[in-house]
Amino acid sequence: MSFQLKDWSLSEIRPHATLAGRVLATAGVTLREVSGGRVSEHRIALKVWADVGPGTSAADVEYALYVKAAELARRTMAAADISSFGLAAE
Repeated sequence: MSFQLKDWSLSEIRPHATLAGRVLATAGVTLREVSGGRVSEHRIALKVWADVGPGTSAADVEYALYVKAAELARRTMAAADISSFGLAAE
């Protein structure tokens, strides 16, 4: 079984309630799983954050949040990919 990142988006972008300079968001990620000729899609929500300085542009904040989302999605896909352990049904 292998996973591919199909789609992602950010929502609920907001400043952290108590930590100045931290921005929070929810990243909606769609993962495509290919296993034995069967294709499934899984939609997951990841809580992401970025530490930003004063005057950081909205585009830079969004980019930092996407970088964090990509890191968390990669780790999620690696943890879910059990084919490297020989446990997946062939």
